[in-house]
Amino acid sequence: MSPLSGGALNEEAKQWHEMRFKDQQPDRRSYHSTFVFDRKLYVYGGLDIREGSLNSLYEISLTCLDELSEDLQGDQQFHSRHKWRYVQTTGNANHIPGPIAYHSSVVYKDSMYVFGGNNTCIADADGDFCRNLHYLNLRTMGWSLSRTRGDDVRLRDEHTAVFDPESVQMLVFGGFAGGTRSNDVAIYNFPSNTWSNVVIPEDEDKPCPRSGHQAVVCKGNMYIFGGKDDASEKLNDFWSFNISDQKWLKVEAGGHTPYERSGHSMAVFDDQFIVLFGGIWDVTKELNDLHVYNTGKNEWFGLQSSSGSPLGKTGANRDSPTSPARVDNNQSIDSPNRINRSMTKNMARMSVASPTKKSNSKKRNTVTAPRNMNVLA
Repeated sequence: MSPLSGGALNEEAKQWHEMRFKDQQPDRRSYHSTFVFDRKLYVYGGLDIREGSLNSLYEISLTCLDELSEDLQGDQQFHSRHKWRYVQTTGNANHIPGPIAYHSSVVYKDSMYVFGGNNTCIADADGDFCRNLHYLNLRTMGWSLSRTRGDDVRLRDEHTAVFDPESVQMLVFGGFAGGTRSNDVAIYNFPSNTWSNVVIPEDEDKPCPRSGHQAVVCKGNMYIFGGKDDASEKLNDFWSFNISDQKWLKVEAGGHTPYERSGHSMAVFDDQFIVLFGGIWDVTKELNDLHVYNTGKNEWFGLQSSSGSPLGKTGANRDSPTSPARVDNNQSIDSPNRINRSMTKNMARMSVASPTKKSNSKKRNTVTAPRNMNVLA
């Protein structure tokens, strides 16, 4: 078996390098969750096309990124001395989620909380609503169960869940709920252990139902981008949800909006920039372009174009997918190089979303066709 590899972006040359790790490594998987805690990257759950859903947890120290050298050339592999480690967890059988995929995970204090996914053991007797939250103490590696209060919140998969440190809440948006795509927002308050469903008046704007999108929290707002709508069409609309006011706003940004996609990833850098990478534009047409949204200037710019990206369906003014990444000379954000200098150590923070399927969310344990989605960070 060949060593598992990851990727890191060379900060000066703007080139990707492959990082390779020896010995034990995670099983291949997609539709998993990733999170960072105590300078370690964790990979939890996911789907193996032959073995089905997984319940394993692996970790690797992010100090491996400190080994990168500025002397690396483009397309050059880097062999790290660090190793992946299988993490053994403990707990009552009723407290362990078991094999799971299409879920989400967020970190609060010293624990990782799991929501949604294709494992029906986290549902109530009817299988539709969330009564409990499984969480893993990342110090003791023991599972526990929190019996939640408040509103009935629909379980779902292929959704997003993000943590807002200011309000100490987890915000869940979209995904497959009850077999159909949704656009509702549910909020879990950690201190009170309480769920609440956000009610948006009919006359107010809000995103269409979707799955396979991505979300991040930045400056008191939850931002979402892309995904697939009810017709399974890819989207490239961009929305912000004000967490305190609980109102949606469609973001009409300047610059060059990324192509339509699902299954991409997003991360926040420096509490100002939203970094978007990759995704799927169509079957067998994965993307590897890298875009940054400047929240201060309300503007997109590209750091790296995709050699396989399609032409935009709706924008004749977009760059050719085969041309170099375009960054306007008049952008004054201390230049994209300032982002690149820290990108190497921040790319691992991206949690990877997965491509969508139309099947009912309660029947996600089997998959009929493999997808080329080796998305392990």
